[in-house]
Amino acid sequence: MVLEENNNISGFVLWAKRLSLLFVIVGVTLGLLIHYNNDDTPIPGTGIYTMEASQLAKIGQKLVKSVATKENVAIESLWKDQTVVIAFLRRFGCIFCRQQAQEISALEPILTQNNVKLVGIGLEELGVEEFVSGNYLSGDLYIDNNKEAFKEMGFNRASMFSLLASFLKGNVRAAHSAFVSSGLSGNLKGDGGQNGGTLIVTKGGEKVLMAYRQPTYYEHVENSEILKALGISVDVVPTSATKTAPPAGATSCDSDTCSKPTTAN
Repeated sequence: MVLEENNNISGFVLWAKRLSLLFVIVGVTLGLLIHYNNDDTPIPGTGIYTMEASQLAKIGQKLVKSVATKENVAIESLWKDQTVVIAFLRRFGCIFCRQQAQEISALEPILTQNNVKLVGIGLEELGVEEFVSGNYLSGDLYIDNNKEAFKEMGFNRASMFSLLASFLKGNVRAAHSAFVSSGLSGNLKGDGGQNGGTLIVTKGGEKVLMAYRQPTYYEHVENSEILKALGISVDVVPTSATKTAPPAGATSCDSDTCSKPTTAN
């Protein structure tokens, strides 16, 4: 009888300890989620930064696979004959990535007028067929299957915890709802931790006009910043919501960055 009571007490104590540990884990998790949700401190090493010529040379040597031709080409070939805007995309199923592709694609008519090429580089082949069929990007598309260019660009990776925490942010949820309402869709397939960015290089690789690293999966460089880097001025900056062809003579270029409006080569 005494032994049975002792066993019952021991069982109760063990159960209480486990319950207390669960409460601690839940409390710490909630605390961290709240911290991440309210923390808007800039992530070091992200945003627009100055790229050294040596880093550009290393990136230029990396091989990417053309989605259209299946051929592997060196990234430096993308800027061999004309200035190029390269969007390093996250996973193809990400709704924020798809919206980013639509957003930058709104610039394509203006870029073409100024002999600037738009290119997208994804990090994996998973989901590329759906991405292409959805016409999210108005530009040539390539795959960096080994993520060598992504690594050389220094793009950061997000932890699963930070990804979950970020989705608690009101602005992120609101943006997601707006994308869905506009007809965009997405999925959770692929490498969700890898972030991307934007690289703008002049013809022949003479100059880096912009190097940008995404701080988070839901942020990307503004179209106005891209045009500013290219030295192109417009009355109204196109976005995915105002995607229209620019009127003749609406753009002007800085001679140091790109050519005057003309037919692309």
